[in-house]
Amino acid sequence: MKWKHYLLSGLFIFSTTLLFGQNDWQTYESSKWNFNVEFPGSPEESTQTVPSAIGELTMDMAMLEGEASLLMTSVTSYPEEMMSALEGEDMEDFFKGMINGAAGSIGGKVLSTKKVMYKDYEGRETRMTAFEEGVIVIMRFYAVKNAVYMLQTMYPTDDLDESTVNKFFDSFELTN
Repeated sequence: MKWKHYLLSGLFIFSTTLLFGQNDWQTYESSKWNFNVEFPGSPEESTQTVPSAIGELTMDMAMLEGEASLLMTSVTSYPEEMMSALEGEDMEDFFKGMINGAAGSIGGKVLSTKKVMYKDYEGRETRMTAFEEGVIVIMRFYAVKNAVYMLQTMYPTDDLDESTVNKFFDSFELTN
């Protein structure tokens, strides 16, 4: 099962080798998960099964790679009974587990985390280093019913494009 973590880490390393050259933002729509978000180009879709403490989970992703950057969305479905029981400290622990797991899978260090909201849905935004501090990763997670929506950006530390990050994150919209 650990090979899947290495595969995901390898995907992140590989994804930092291409450059965004597009200025035309396009709306990506997921009819399966009822959301849309803007990308500065056309993302590629994929689905992965990932191991977790509660068993294997399916993650649907849309990813746009640039020469030295990455923009990605993913949605992961969790057991409904588990998600409906999360409140207060349990929700905090849930988000901490996701954030620490993400940092660990890319050899990163969490720099900051803050609570964010999308409408009535709780979430977290986190910044972390990756790959021996040469890359900055910014992620937003939203817990919506039994799914977690994640938005992620990845840039070289010295080339962080905050305007693109903000435009990407702020364009997220649930459609149903």
